[in-house]
Formats: sequence, C-alpha cells, structure tokens
Amino acid sequence: MKNYLVSHIFSPLLGKKIQKRGKWLAIIFLLAGGLTLLISGLLWIEINLTTTIAPSPSPRIYARDGTLIRADLNDSEEYLFPLPTTEIPQSVQRAIIAAEDRRFWSHPGVDPLAVLRATYQNLRHGQIKSGASTITMQLARMLQPAPRTFSSKLRETLRAIIIEIRHSKEDILRAYLNRLPVGGNLRGIQTGARYYFNRPASALSHDQAALLAAIPRSPRELNPLRNPRPARQRRNFVLSQAARYYNWSADVLTALKERPLTAEAHPFPHIAPHFTDVIRAQMPEASLRSSLDLRKQRRVEKIVNSALDRLHNRGIQHLAVVVLDNQNREILAYEGSGNFYAEGTESQVQGPLALRSPGSALKPFLYALAIDENHLTPERRLIDVPTRYSSFRPENFDRDFYGLISARQALRGSLNIPAVRLLREVGVERFHKFMRQAGFQLSGPSERYGLGLALGGGDVTLLNLTNAYASLADKGRYKPVRWLYSAGSETSKTSLTSPESAYLVTDMLGRDHLDEFKLPASLKTGTSTGRRDAWTVVYNPRLTVGVWTGNFNRRSSQALIGRQTAKPIARRIMRALHPGGTGPSFQKPEGFVEREVCAISGRPASPHCPDTIKTLAPADQPAGPTCNLHKQVLVSEDSPYSYCAACAPDDAESQVFADYPPLLKQHLASRGRLTNQLPPHHPDCPYHQESDDLRLVDPGDETIYWHSGEARVPVLAAGGQKQNLHLFKNEDYLGQIESGENHWLSPSPGEHEITVLDSHGRSKTHRVLVKDP
Repeated sequence: MKNYLVSHIFSPLLGKKIQKRGKWLAIIFLLAGGLTLLISGLLWIEINLTTTIAPSPSPRIYARDGTLIRADLNDSEEYLFPLPTTEIPQSVQRAIIAAEDRRFWSHPGVDPLAVLRATYQNLRHGQIKSGASTITMQLARMLQPAPRTFSSKLRETLRAIIIEIRHSKEDILRAYLNRLPVGGNLRGIQTGARYYFNRPASALSHDQAALLAAIPRSPRELNPLRNPRPARQRRNFVLSQAARYYNWSADVLTALKERPLTAEAHPFPHIAPHFTDVIRAQMPEASLRSSLDLRKQRRVEKIVNSALDRLHNRGIQHLAVVVLDNQNREILAYEGSGNFYAEGTESQVQGPLALRSPGSALKPFLYALAIDENHLTPERRLIDVPTRYSSFRPENFDRDFYGLISARQALRGSLNIPAVRLLREVGVERFHKFMRQAGFQLSGPSERYGLGLALGGGDVTLLNLTNAYASLADKGRYKPVRWLYSAGSETSKTSLTSPESAYLVTDMLGRDHLDEFKLPASLKTGTSTGRRDAWTVVYNPRLTVGVWTGNFNRRSSQALIGRQTAKPIARRIMRALHPGGTGPSFQKPEGFVEREVCAISGRPASPHCPDTIKTLAPADQPAGPTCNLHKQVLVSEDSPYSYCAACAPDDAESQVFADYPPLLKQHLASRGRLTNQLPPHHPDCPYHQESDDLRLVDPGDETIYWHSGEARVPVLAAGGQKQNLHLFKNEDYLGQIESGENHWLSPSPGEHEITVLDSHGRSKTHRVLVKDP
C-alpha cells in the first residue's frame, strides 16, 4: 500500500526527489488529513453549541440617585454584578492582563508561545508546573466546566477559537472579568469591588485591582478576610507582573507593595425591604432603578421607628407610610409596617397594600364629585339632624347634631350625617363608579356598599388612598403610582375631578393648617368603625403623605383615632420633608366666578334672603335654584298668625320668615333653636283651613304585615295643615301627602318606622314589622 501510494500518486506529482521520502510524507499527510477532519468535526460540533458569554447577573434595585439598595442571588445562587458596557476600568485591565495573559490582545484565543513555554517547563520538571490557558480559554472553561482531561482541554481550545471569532476582545475580557470567582458566592470584579471595598470597579486603585486579580487563582486560600498574608503575597506578585509589563518604576512598585490590604466585608444592602419586596415580586429577574428617594426614606424610617415605640404602649403595633410625588406619582418613600426584621410574621406584611376601612377619609372625594355635578358649593348648608335609613342610622363621631351647617364646616368637622345625606343626593352608584375611576379596588357592586360608602364602608389600601389625594393636589388629574424612576418621562393622566372642585375641596380641608404645618398643606383624617384603623393624608402641591396606624390582626384600640395617632406622625413627616419650613402654595384655577348666596341656606340668594355672603363656584356651572328657605308673608303686630291678601287686616305688614324643612324644624324645636319661624296661617282664612291635631290612622302602631311577593302597608294621616304633611319611612323622606287620603307603601321584610310630619314640626310615628310568610 505504501509503495503503491509512492509510485502511483506522489511520484508523478512530486518528482524523483520526493519518491525517496515518499514513505514518510505519505504517513504525515494521512495523519494531518485525519487530524484536520477530526478538528473540523469538533469545530462543527462546537460552532453549533451555545457560546453566549454574557453572565447571568444578580437582580439589583437602585434608588433614584443610583445608590444600590438591594441585591439578590442570580439563578446560580451567586452574587454577580456585571461591569458597565461602556468601558473596562484601566487598573483592573492592567492587573488581569499582566497576571493572566500578556499577549491577550494579539493571539487568536490560543497563545502558541505560552504553549511552548508550558511544555518546556513541564518536561523539564517532570510534572505540570505551568499552564498555557489564555483568558479566552479560561472563559471557555467557565462557560462549560469539565474535568481536566486531554479531551476537555481540546474542546476548551476549540471553544476559545470560536469565542474569538464571534466576539470582540473587549467583550471577551469583560465577560471574563464578570465571571471570575472572588470568594464564596461572589463572582466578578465589580462584585468583589463592592463587597471588599464598597466602591465600583472603576474607582479601584492599582493595589486593590491587583488583589481582586489575585483572588481567582485560589479563592479560598487567597481570601483577604480570612488569609490576609497569602492574599497580600499574591497581590504583590500581580503588581510585579504589571510593573514589568507596563514599565512602572521601582519606586512606584515599592510604594504599591507597601500598601496594607484595605479589604473589609461590606454586605450588600437591603434598604426599604417592604418597598423592594413589592418590586421584586413584580419583576423577579430585573435590575432596575426605582423611584425611591433614599434621603426621604431614611427620614420617614426614623420618624416611624420613634412613633412605634410610643404606639406600642397604647396597643398599636403597626404603622404604614407612603410618600408620593404628585406630578409623576412616583413613590418617594414607603414603609410597610415598621421594623421589617422584628420577631413574628406580621412585621413583613405590606401595610400600604392591605385593604382596610378608611373611615371618613373618603369624604373629600364625595364632596368633589358633588361640586362637579352641581350639587354643592362650599357655603351650601347641609342638614345634620338624627337620620335613619331602614336599619342604617349614621351618627357623628361626637354623637352630636348641628342642625344646619355649611359644607365647608361639615367636611372640616368630618360629620357623618351630612355626608350620608349628600351621598344619597349624588347617588351611591355614581359615587361607586367615581371611586373605581380613582383607583380604589371596590370589588363588589354599588348595592353591596350602600350609603355606608360615604363613611368608609368599602375597604381601600393606603397606597390607593394616598394616590387619590395626590390627584386632588394635581388639579384633579389621576394616574397610577410608579415604583420605578421615570427620568422626567410623562404618562397620560385622566381627569378625575375638575381643577375647580379639586381646589375647592383642598381649600375646605386646609384653610387652618398653615400654622400647624408651617407650610401650605391640606389634610384629612379617618377612623374606622370600632377604632381598628386610623388614617391621615396630608398634601401640598408637591408631595402627598399617607399614614395608617393599626394592628394587622384588626385588634381595636381606644387610641386608634386618626387625629390623635396618625395625624401627628403625618405632620412630623411633612415637616421633615420640607426642612426649610417652606413649600409651594396651591394656585387657584381661572375657571371660577364669585356668587352671592344666602347666608343661612348657602343657595343662590333670593330677594327675600336677609343676609348674603360670597362664595366661589365653577364658572361653567349654572347657579341652580334660588333659596326657598325665606318667605315673605303679611303679619300683624297683635296676632300670632300670618295672612294672605284675602284675609289680612288693615295693619298687616310684609315680613320675611324662615320656613325650615320638616326634619330640621323638628330638630331645632327640640333644641329650643327654632327662631324667626314662619307663623301658621290665620285659622279663619277661608282659603287655609287647619283641622285638629295630627293623627296617624294607618298603619296601626306595632302592626305586623306578611311579605308575600309584595307587602302593601296602608298609610292614612289626618289633621295638621292639610297641604303640608310629609311622609317618612325610617326617616327616609318619601314626599308630601294629603290629609285624609290613602297611600300605600311596599317595605322590605324587617322593622320599619312610618312617620308623618306637618309644617309646625309636629310628628306621629308608628312601628310596623314586615315578615316573610
């Protein structure tokens, strides 16, 4: 076979001289060809393998100023902070190149000179004394670790060549630096720089960079915290290599070697854990820049920790705070429950995201909606008298009643009865829809909440509540909250209220808070039924601060009152966030007109109103019906009656009296406050006959009716002023009725009170019970 190859193939091609050596050339040719085929096959296999060199970084969260506030393990259960993609720090680059691969910039992934040197040294000593792995080959081994065998070395070499073909030298070096083991579960030069020196790799000195370049040779034995002496020796060796490679002077090298190891353990931070837990749950693998303002967060935490020490003695265990930037709705500070690391599981509950009863904290939004829908101006008078709607009997916090009170005073005093009456006027379904537009998570239909929605009947979160108030501060514009830094980018906002109603409600809430807060601010408190939750939200044009105090297990406390527990904390936080004692003022929108209204009713003044005041109202809204509280009638000085023109005596004079609604009249009379009341018409007048005392003939008192599809309850009243009888069911006004005429009601099963009332404030009430058959 050999002679055949020489005589028939190589001889004609190569001539006679070649024939003499044909035997050996043929063998070499065959071996080279076989080796080429083998390498080609291996290359084909390796090319089709994944050669992604970018590492899996640790998910990190930064504050808005770029400060690291949280780092998590990557999918390899390691901490790995990659270098920036812009450049590789020069000190690190010099140390690594000098120590590991001096010809890195010129070789194709494999360094032939290094291979020859290593072969010579190993043969000379009879054992492996030196390796020839380049940075690229080491990176290939990191990408796919394998036992140190000849075949794995060959595959490593082939991978190195492929990596060099596919990637730039800069990318290869960066990937290598990002994967270097630097002790324990720390990977990468950037990770080591932050852990050992608490600085980025770009800020490392030459001796610090040399230490990080030294550790990967043996991360356990060269750990500078456990074994400083060998770590320093290896660091100095790296410095010597760099000095020879980069021609440093002897003085420079000596000075660098004399520097002590400055490495210390700097555990990675876990700042604002409640806040970062939410982000990490939403984006588990991302590294991102959050909206958190670290300075504001620390001020809030200091106040919260101090407040909790006092609250614990009063049976209050938890406190949550949210601070929002009104313009872009970024969360600037966030406290979940107090001490995140306290014993027990409740310390890690997300207080701002917990659904709780807001008490009176929803009232400003009801008032804003009522203003927008032309039900209200700040000076309109609302009725505050004992009221009952079926089984629902709202009461004010102080258990008192104020008769007729302005909307401004009712909101500032957080009165419940006027709010419920206003909600009934606006409509539960309409307010329910409005609340959902404001971001509140009301899961049930409006019927589920009923009139109690005005008093906190629907649970909300502190985060949503604070954002809704931020909408008031931002001229009535709503947008979702942001957890990430927006860098000035804007997202669309929707109009929740008009700028005018937002301003009016803000003015109604905040007129007297300037002295208290030392800067312009508006606030609202809230206390849930049973004293389980206490709230305060305070805002100015720039920031909104929401505070909740309570117990996550819903245990009540007599101290859980919004103005007593939450308000002082909100005040301290607002002042701390404005250390100069100044803040922006609310600017009045242009869309206002000034209207003259009755000083008693708050309605647009009629010619009969004795006193008037000025109030602001949105210019695009009609003035509405004029005041009908005051009526002009004829009276005689010697008579307790009023007259019409048909029955007036000669000395009758025109005079204005107040004609209050029946329920209000009854309440004022019971308090001895019914003054300047319209006198009854003269009984002898042929056009105004008044019969005997008021009587409720049907239904009989304590009567039982059976509900079979629809209960028919008859109503028959007699007496009183014939044209002025008013019918109520559970103090729910049903309208006027005629004396002596039958009326029918269809009440639902349960106990009901049927009341008739005349214009003198006289009333009759009978109780009925409707039962299912």
